Amino acid sequence: MRSNRWLQSGEDQQLAVTLWAPFGDVFEGFRRALESALDVPCRYSGAMPPPAFIMHMPSLIQTHPQAFDVHEDSALPLPVQHTIVTELRASDAGWRRAECEFEAQLSILVALSMPAKLDAGLEWYSRFEGRWRKHTSWHRPGRMVILEARRPHMVRPFTLAASDSSETRMTIHAFAIRCRASDDKDAPQQYLITGVM
Repeated sequence: MRSNRWLQSGEDQQLAVTLWAPFGDVFEGFRRALESALDVPCRYSGAMPPPAFIMHMPSLIQTHPQAFDVHEDSALPLPVQHTIVTELRASDAGWRRAECEFEAQLSILVALSMPAKLDAGLEWYSRFEGRWRKHTSWHRPGRMVILEARRPHMVRPFTLAASDSSETRMTIHAFAIRCRASDDKDAPQQYLITGVM
């Protein structure tokens, strides 16, 4: 919503592009940190919006597990995948046969600020011997959490002690897709970073 009206189709992406000017240094820091963590070159896809800022204000309702849903982040839609690959293939002569692993898309979260009394985290699930097991990756300002986008996960609910805080839980969220210069497994690779659609 903007100026008391819902955004029309496409306006959300146009608005997202305007984030580059005020937050370009934040996005570049994010890119460098991800590149260091993955040990593979990373760059932004020019065809896609930048990372998103996600903010949660504390409230009593958010102390309940039912306030947040267990979900998987969906793969990018096929037309978007096509746009990304087309852009990548046109970007460099060595990448004219590029292939991207959209089914192995990563989801990345970096905590920017957290209420002092909040034990913030991301709960994620693995399957072991036919049973689901819950794990928690703890958020700390500046800490990056990387997981497979298709892995079931959810935001960890607020603690009761943090439910009356005036501080916001804020994270930056993006996806990363591994691409190779060709279908050869030894071909050069890079991750393309895209914002949340």
